[in-house]
Amino acid sequence: EEVVRFAPFFRAQRTHLSDFSLGFQFMWHKFFTPAFAVFEDCLILKELFAGKVWFHYPLSLTGDGEAELRAVGEIERYCRDNEVRLHFTNVKKSAASLLVQRYADVSFTNIRRWRDYLYEAENFRTYAGSRYAGQRNHVNKFKKLCSDWTFERYDPAREDELVAFLREYESVQRAKGERYADEEMDEVYALVPKIVPFGLHCGVLRAGGRIVACSIGEMCGDMLVIHVEKALHGVEGAYPMVAQQFALAFSSGVRYLNRMDDAGDMGLRKSKLQYLPCEVVGKYNVTPRRPIDLVSHLPEIASPRLTLAPLR
Repeated sequence: EEVVRFAPFFRAQRTHLSDFSLGFQFMWHKFFTPAFAVFEDCLILKELFAGKVWFHYPLSLTGDGEAELRAVGEIERYCRDNEVRLHFTNVKKSAASLLVQRYADVSFTNIRRWRDYLYEAENFRTYAGSRYAGQRNHVNKFKKLCSDWTFERYDPAREDELVAFLREYESVQRAKGERYADEEMDEVYALVPKIVPFGLHCGVLRAGGRIVACSIGEMCGDMLVIHVEKALHGVEGAYPMVAQQFALAFSSGVRYLNRMDDAGDMGLRKSKLQYLPCEVVGKYNVTPRRPIDLVSHLPEIASPRLTLAPLR
């Protein structure tokens, strides 16, 4: 019920990060257990991951960088008042440099498996040029094998049909036995009833009247974030076909497609790279370091007059 309050921030975002989207926050909220606050028209997300509290870099509704920095100050005050160690996550590249300047001594990571793949939308609409010859060949093969194909916008009155398609797809997906794959399918089912309430775009690709692929996306700033893209195993060319048809139907007026991360799946990484991203967008984790962090253990002092107590 509350996530829709984030929609104005996500629609206006300029970060090119898929985490700042309704679909992402809704699908993965059980995994990250997020909380939120709004300060000076900046959205601040706080999550618990791997036993640590992480704060997303503040997201301004108007792109006001100075307001975002003031929100960083508010996060610092919150951490002091609540004795919470300060960790930032989902920090865009430009903001990472600001945090380095602010704290001087920081540790930061940019984990490869969570970086987003960003593409020029026009390349998906046309698959033009020799670089996309492979995708064109797959599309042509699909059209040849499925001459009665159609692509249509999702009709919520036919939700049961979409769920039935996902069940058929799931029978192969679950066989992988991967934790994230299982979790993702559970969240895809949860997302389907939210397509209309969240204002998401959904399209289905049919062959012989039967759904063989579908895609669900969301407008965020100058990009269309692709949350879900599924095709039945064994339907040749269905993936590049649904990707192109979805871009043709829904990406008018945006410059980029964000096809999210690869979660460290090497097969998925190879596939995403074959579509030639214009950028693999970094998501930085930044932790300010303090002098006391250099103390590995409490020093031992032998004295009858002194009591050494832990410093909080």
